[in-house]
Amino acid sequence: MKHGKHKMFPVGFVCTLIISLLLACSASGMASPGGEQSVTIEAEVAQRLVFSLTEGESVVLVADPIDQPTAEAKSSFQVKTNVSSYAISANFGAFEVGDSGYDLIGNENFKVKSVPPGDGDAIFDWTVPSEEMAVVSGENGFTNGETTVMEYQLNVDFSVPTGGAATTIVFTATASM
Repeated sequence: MKHGKHKMFPVGFVCTLIISLLLACSASGMASPGGEQSVTIEAEVAQRLVFSLTEGESVVLVADPIDQPTAEAKSSFQVKTNVSSYAISANFGAFEVGDSGYDLIGNENFKVKSVPPGDGDAIFDWTVPSEEMAVVSGENGFTNGETTVMEYQLNVDFSVPTGGAATTIVFTATASM
């Protein structure tokens, strides 16, 4: 009976194949457990200051030299910020009664004061506004919402002409350094 011939691979070839397979497995992550890996994470937080008017968008002051010589009103502003300190400033326009040329600010009939939410500097006493002035400065930031109140006062006597007057005050909040 004839036996079939089997071809055998040389021993060197078989050893080389086994070593190659082991190296391939360890290179593909199938190495023994216990190795260390690290991940580096970087984060950046954007600076934000959100400033909104929450009360007193339109204010009406009605004064009368006899029955009500002083009229008062207020506006409230909310600040949300992640800056360490912030300020609020106000720009005042002309505030003339009708066509008379009589300016309620220039004649010291109109005054303002502010109430800060914390330890910041403010206008603590009734003050005749200048064209531009700080309402609050150096107020602590890092807040999810705090309120600054701006108060307005109109004082009249018989030297103030009758009629309507209107002005616009522009408030701006900025990060302080």
